[in-house]
This record gives sequence, C-alpha cells and structure tokens, in this order.
Amino acid sequence: TPCASPDAEIETFRAAFASLQRKLQRLEEDSRERLGQEKAAIFGAHALMLADPMFEGGILNLIEAGKTALDAIYDKTMEIRALFSSLPDPYLRERAADVEDVGRRLFREVQGSGDVDLNAPGRHILVAEELSPSEAAVLSPEHVAGVITCVGGATSHYAIIVSALEIPAVSGLESRLFYDGDRVICDGQSGVVVVSPTPATVGRYERKRTLFLKEKGDLASFAGKEAMTRDGHKIELRGNIALPEDAPGVLEHGGTGVGLFRTECLFMNRPQAPSEEEQYRAYKTVLENMKGLPTVIRTLDAGGDKQIPYLDELVGPEANPFLGLRAIRFCLRNKELFMTQLRALLRAGVAGDLRVMIPMISDVSQIQTAKEWLEEAGEALKREGVATGPYRLGIMIEIPSAALMAAELATEVDFFSVGTNDLVQYTLAVDRLNGRVADLYQPWHPAVVRLLKQIVDGAKAGDAEVAVCGEMAGDPLLLPLFVGLGFSGLSMSSVKLPWIKSRLSRIALPWAENLAREALSCKSASLVRQILERGAEELAE
Repeated sequence: TPCASPDAEIETFRAAFASLQRKLQRLEEDSRERLGQEKAAIFGAHALMLADPMFEGGILNLIEAGKTALDAIYDKTMEIRALFSSLPDPYLRERAADVEDVGRRLFREVQGSGDVDLNAPGRHILVAEELSPSEAAVLSPEHVAGVITCVGGATSHYAIIVSALEIPAVSGLESRLFYDGDRVICDGQSGVVVVSPTPATVGRYERKRTLFLKEKGDLASFAGKEAMTRDGHKIELRGNIALPEDAPGVLEHGGTGVGLFRTECLFMNRPQAPSEEEQYRAYKTVLENMKGLPTVIRTLDAGGDKQIPYLDELVGPEANPFLGLRAIRFCLRNKELFMTQLRALLRAGVAGDLRVMIPMISDVSQIQTAKEWLEEAGEALKREGVATGPYRLGIMIEIPSAALMAAELATEVDFFSVGTNDLVQYTLAVDRLNGRVADLYQPWHPAVVRLLKQIVDGAKAGDAEVAVCGEMAGDPLLLPLFVGLGFSGLSMSSVKLPWIKSRLSRIALPWAENLAREALSCKSASLVRQILERGAEELAE
C-alpha cells in the first residue's frame, strides 16, 4: 500500500521502534529475575536483532520507497524470516522464529494493539501453531497448565523458556487435532499428548503428577543431602553453567560441582574473541565460587548450533555445520585461538579443582594433539614465570565413533562426559532442532542404550570416570537407566538437581540394574519406553 507521507510514516516507525526497544529491555530485566541470566539473554539478542542495519535500515528504505510502515515491517520481516528458514544450519533455521517474533511485536507497536494476553482465566492448555519467545516469557503457570505447538524443537528458545517456567510443553502436533473444550493430558517429561483420555489413563497420570508434586514439596530438604540411591550407592550430581555468575546457583541447588561450563558463551555477542586475561578471570571466578569442588570447563565448542560470526568467517560456508568444522576440529585448525584458551585455563587452575574437557572427539589422534598443546602451553607459562595449577583431562563422547572406541579413548584421559543431545542426533540421523522429525528423536532408542552401555564399559576398562551431560541427564524417566548402566555422575541444569536427587533416593541399585538389562535386550524404542514408564510407575507407588 503506497503511503501519503513517507516522513509521517518514518516518524511513526521510529516512535514504535523506540517503544519496542524499551519493552525488550524491561522484558530482559524481568526474565533475568524469573528465568535467570542465560534465558534472559534471548531478549538481549532480540534487541540486537531489532537494531540490526539489515532489519531497521531495510524497513526505512522500504518506507522511503513509498510503503507504509506496517507494509514495510511485514515485508522485511518475511524476507529475513525466509532467508533464515532456507539455511541448512538447524540452529539458524530456529532463529527464523525469533526474527518473526521481533517483527510481529514491532508491527503491533505501530498498530498500537499491544501484546496478546495468553493467560486466560482458569487453568487451560494452550495450543498454537507456533509460540514466540516473548509470548512464552509472559506465560503464567497459574493459568497455563501446558503448551502444545506444531513448530519448535526441544531446544528452540520458546521451549527453553517454557521449561524454565516449569510448564509442560510438547511440539510437533498440528493445532487442527484439538478443539476448544477437549480434555487433554500434556506430558512434557515424555512428550506425550493424550486427547479424551480414559479414566484409567487419567488415574495413571494423576499418580504420576502426585509423585511430581510430592518431590517438589520435598526439594528443599534434598538440597543439603548427599546424592545416593535408597541402598547407599552414590552418584555425583553437578550443574551446567553458561556464565561465571551462574556458578553460585549450582551450590544453592545442592550440586557437587560444575559438570559443564560452556565457554563458548564467553565468545558470543562480541566483535572478537576474549583475551587470555578475560578468559583467565572468568575461569578463575568459577573455580573460586565452587570452593574446591570439581569444575569441568569445556573448551570452545563453536559451530553447529552455536554460531559466532567472527569465528564463522574462519570456517567459511558449510552445507551442514553439524558435520563440519566445529568444536575441537575448529580449534585444531586455529592453534593461536586455542592456545590462548588453554593458557587461561592452566593459569586459572591454581584457584580450584580444574577439569578440562575437550568436545567433539571422534579419533584418538585429536585428544593426543590436544594433550601435546596443553603441555606446550604449560611449558611456555613456566618459562614466563607464570603459575599454573593441576588439572584432570576429559572428553565429551557425543559421536558414535567415540562411543565405539571408548576403551581406547579411556586410556588417554581421566574422565568421559556423554553429550547426549548430539549422541542421539548423530546415532539416529535426526535433526534435534527440527520439530517435523521430533517423534524420531528418541533418547531411549535401543541403539542409543547399547552405545551408552559400551561407553560405560569402555570407561571402566580404562579406569576413567563416566558421566552423562545434556538434556537426558535431567530426565527423571531415564534416571534409573543411567544408574543401572553404571554411570558415576550426571550433569544438568542446576534447577533440576533437587528433582533428580529426590528421585534418586527412591531407587535401589539392583532394581535399576535389572531395568537396564531389560532395556538392553529390547529391539524397539517403544519397548524400551514401556520399560522406563513402568519403572516410573513403580517408583511412584
């Protein structure tokens, strides 16, 4: 639609733009209190997206060419959204929803219609084609009992926020399957939705919910308790963090250390890589905050679903970044960048119990080279008269080749941490960010279960510790399986630690070992799932 006065449209646009900037800032501040720093950073990214010259400048160019502000916002948003949606990288495809979220909010600002209220009176399950991160952030658990969407993987921004709000959510189902007034069960733990359930099904899920609420009520008492099974078998429960300031939360929730510090977060949202001194201070802060407890710091895991523009330039375009030059592959091609991080880690080691973890290992030679470079960095620091601390070395097992070579890899390192998100994805050839194949992303698939067993056996043969790190580690349904397979530790989001500690206290080791043996004998994912659900019901009794 041609506009009568481009100057007036530009003025309207600029007023709406400034208003949305203020709202995004408030949303980030509110989310920091409700959801924590890591989730709140999503809206900082939205603010950067809003002010991107490609977006803001593109809209202004369209208005100057004669379009109304509303048409310009719509056209530019859809153009950029289509660009992201067509990219081969699953992570960038997920960002298409963030682009549309920003554009839709800006559109409503120009209209003066404000935000949509999704918190209707009473308790209801929200069904939508897609839910934006900003819509998810304002949901009230008092009114929204569950969320069902067609689009959005388990690691999309909306799903991350809904999980932090403790609202059950399931993706990959079309809204046409549901009607107003339907009675629906939404099981966010298992990804199951039941429409018009039978009385027996309702009873089963009511028992499951009763156990959930009882555990929730007991959480405070578990924070200071040791993590162990009913019969005294100890399991290390550690917290995952993204930033140094997240470390105290691990102790508050009863964690026995940091199981994963994602150092790539230090490299994000900045024009260049952090210096050795910046990294040293960050690692030292985490180690000091953990007061001598084990602290696993993962070396740079860029690439795949973690895009860092100035590092991407060193890689160049890739048809499939998840199978490309990411993590240790990237670091071994960029020695100066990697050595800066290794030097910072060795310097920080004097402040606590440092565990250095190398991601994306697929071959013994990679870890051998990393070890040589660590020694080289240590010798250089010694010559410079700089103090370094001791450390233990580990690797992430997230590629099937590493799982199959676990026994050989265990002779090179002190510990394994199984990166379940990627291990499941690579084993089953399922894009974990693609809602269209969400039903095929099955952590309980027999192939995954057998690989997990092989990893544990390989670790024990080489006298290496072995833990699980990732979404699966914080899943109560899978907890008995991990205990029964013989994992010595689990690492998860800090808020999940009390839940898992509570559920662990109900498990007896022989019972879990029997459950694991049954799962290992299964030929289909559905049978393993039945065994896990039966185990959950037995724990609820």
